[in-house]
Amino acid sequence: MNIFLKKLVAERKVVLVGQNGNLAHAYAEKSRNSLKAAKILRREELPEEATTMAYYAMYHQALALLFSTGIKSENHAATAILLAELFVVDGDALAAARRTRVKTQYYADAEMTRAKAETLIREAETFTTGIRDRIDRLTTTEKAHIRAEFSREYL
Repeated sequence: MNIFLKKLVAERKVVLVGQNGNLAHAYAEKSRNSLKAAKILRREELPEEATTMAYYAMYHQALALLFSTGIKSENHAATAILLAELFVVDGDALAAARRTRVKTQYYADAEMTRAKAETLIREAETFTTGIRDRIDRLTTTEKAHIRAEFSREYL
């Protein structure tokens, strides 16, 4: 059990909700649009902004996975942890992209090159494709098991 997640559950920042295919689909669409925006921004020589959008492509796809099983997370770090703990998906790529996004978005002296942005965009493509595939493979039984595991650990 992750104490940080337990605290967020108590604060209702991470909660069980009804399985919502519409929200899952909406976040998947936001993910696709964020990735498209990242590529446009990279092409326009705006690597910092491209980095931000690449991260959000990953984050929104992760939220799509959570909502497909009826879990809502309002915390970026918690979302990466939930990927690892409930879905056996490596959340490190999402966490690393988040650190890069924060660094380039909030610190004026952070250098983001086009090459670094391109690397993050490729990582976002790989990550989002993997999560989409995971969503497509989820069975009703597996969704119920994930919800039960979440309840057992955190409620």
